[in-house]
Amino acid sequence: MKFALAYIALFSSLTLAACSFDYSSGADSGRAVPEIVLRGADASRYEDGAVSVTLTAETLEMYAADDVWAGERVSFTQFDRNGNVASDGSAGLLLVDNAAESYSLGNGLLFHVWDDDLFFRASDLQWSKKTHRLSGGAGETVSVEKSDGTELRGKDFFADTLARTYRFASGVEGKIVDGNGDEE
Repeated sequence: MKFALAYIALFSSLTLAACSFDYSSGADSGRAVPEIVLRGADASRYEDGAVSVTLTAETLEMYAADDVWAGERVSFTQFDRNGNVASDGSAGLLLVDNAAESYSLGNGLLFHVWDDDLFFRASDLQWSKKTHRLSGGAGETVSVEKSDGTELRGKDFFADTLARTYRFASGVEGKIVDGNGDEE
């Protein structure tokens, strides 16, 4: 999945603050109350007649008026057009804004992009489908790893998922293993 920039980070922090997964205080508290709450949810999204994403969540809330989903303790798998696994991962929290086509994962996450053999570890990531931009939280550390031993960590992570490029704005450390197995 792909996650957005500052707007989505702000939106998700505001929305997740309103989505507490605690319904005991009800609508009188001023918090948004979901139209549907599923516990132990298994969900699938279809595009062009084929499964594009599967999702499991301990709790999944749906806010129809805002076209938003919020999930707690989630895992997911995204499929390419041929039905092959493109990416998978897990996170403590998920926010899907269908109207903005943005996705936020938080509360610790692991995300694996199969084609590029990349593993992302972070406290949170946001992806915008419209702009193909993946970003970490401001000042937060993101770790990018490959099975060849490459591991980079840094703050203020940003990636263009269409161009398959990424950068860190500060605090970068780690090692890159080249095609010969040598570390740089």
